[in-house]
Amino acid sequence: MKLCPVCRLFLEERDWQGHTVLACTSCGGSWMRSADFNEVLAHDGSRLSELASLIHGAASSAVLEGLSQLCPDCQTVALVPFEDAPEAVRITRCPKCGGAWLTARAEPTESKPLAPPAPPLPSVSSVPPVPPPREEAPPTPVEIEVGLPPETPLVPEVPETPHELLEPPVRDAADAWSRLVDGNARFASGQAWRPRATQARADEVLAGQKPFAAVVCCSDSRVPPEILLDQGIGDIFVVRTAGHVVSTSTMASILYAADHLGVELVVVLGHTDCGAIKGTLAQANRLHPYLEPLTRAIQPAAAIADRMAGDHVTNAARIHASRTAEHIQRAIAELMDAPDRVTVVAAVYHLDTRLIERVSDDAPGRPGSPREGEAPAEPPPSSVPSPPKVIAEPEPSQDADLQPPGEASQSRYPRWCPKCRAGYDVHTQMCPRCGVLLVQPWYRVPCLKCKKENLIGLDRCWNCRADLHPAWLAAGQKPPRPPRVAVRIPSRQSADATTGCAQSVLGAVTLVLLVAAALLAW
Repeated sequence: MKLCPVCRLFLEERDWQGHTVLACTSCGGSWMRSADFNEVLAHDGSRLSELASLIHGAASSAVLEGLSQLCPDCQTVALVPFEDAPEAVRITRCPKCGGAWLTARAEPTESKPLAPPAPPLPSVSSVPPVPPPREEAPPTPVEIEVGLPPETPLVPEVPETPHELLEPPVRDAADAWSRLVDGNARFASGQAWRPRATQARADEVLAGQKPFAAVVCCSDSRVPPEILLDQGIGDIFVVRTAGHVVSTSTMASILYAADHLGVELVVVLGHTDCGAIKGTLAQANRLHPYLEPLTRAIQPAAAIADRMAGDHVTNAARIHASRTAEHIQRAIAELMDAPDRVTVVAAVYHLDTRLIERVSDDAPGRPGSPREGEAPAEPPPSSVPSPPKVIAEPEPSQDADLQPPGEASQSRYPRWCPKCRAGYDVHTQMCPRCGVLLVQPWYRVPCLKCKKENLIGLDRCWNCRADLHPAWLAAGQKPPRPPRVAVRIPSRQSADATTGCAQSVLGAVTLVLLVAAALLAW
């Protein structure tokens, strides 16, 4: 069902001269798709006036004048006026899909010109006449019964309805996404409401917060989510990092919003012309060392975008947002009791159009989706989970490739112990040796050699190539000490004794040689 762009009610499908028209019985407007509208306009544009006059609305749309009109098909694009419309028809079109919204123009009422006032009569005397005393009108029976003053109006003036009261209530994740899309459309069309941005709203949320959505976005100063989505105080829970890279603390904030604050929608909002993505696409090795965690997290999306046609920065922004949303969805499914309650959506904000674009779930490069030319992987056969047991870790090879951070799906084991760094299966929640809670492969631990932070799911340190899971640590032993080498300096007495022994041996050898020579001569 499509919604009316004026009164936001459902449109009714009708057939008009062989064309399908969506009509609104409330405000009297009609919606025609691009192909039907262009065909009618090319043959006889005067028939549009007939269509606009056929449907009569039950209510006046004057109270809705000034509000942004969104396309019923696109739902996120504001309609713009159509200049070549007939005189009796008001037409607005969608700049994206080309559809047209037709309404009949109100006929202007003819107003009779006012006659000029008659000139005053000349007075007999130059003294101005004294006006007669004003006689007060007697009070009416209603005023006597109610007890109101004569000049007090019986019907008070109705104050203007605040904009936030016109928004529909948020019941689920779909309603939350619709409110964010409507707010972004108002901001993009220059008709932002700035709702719930008063001191009264700040006092209202003193007792606690109840946001209806969580937004994970970039720290870029050009993309403040509260302004881009036209939301107020206490509406959205915002988590911002450079390149919206999700770390351990960032994931904890997102899970807190979903598990404790009751948020049912998590939006990963990337944007075009992102500095972190542009730096990763250019040359990550020429950046400063402290930017390496960001570039390593964006590198998988940048590598896929290099093989795609179109703008590489925009493609990488879509892929990176989709991969981040999938990463958050997996963490919610593994760590929350009711993961089906939360929906994670990936979107990209375009700086030029000021509109957000939702990224589809089957975007290229998303973890778990088949690559180009590959068949989708078959799901593993279901089996009964085995009891918790320690998985013996194979010795990592020296030629193993370094895995970028954030690739939890490429880790050898789905669970790791942060103390002994042993790997376990997915059904184990606590280390049986250390008694600590197991962590995900994206948990960061320091290297035992160079102290650099690494993902616990990696095999070797990205800096010094040292083994992150040595056998002595998994066995609960202490690190082996290097062998001690003792250097002994001989004393004078021992040196003299050694010299005397050598002289004795030399004399004995000389004597044996002389005896042998004598025997040979005899």
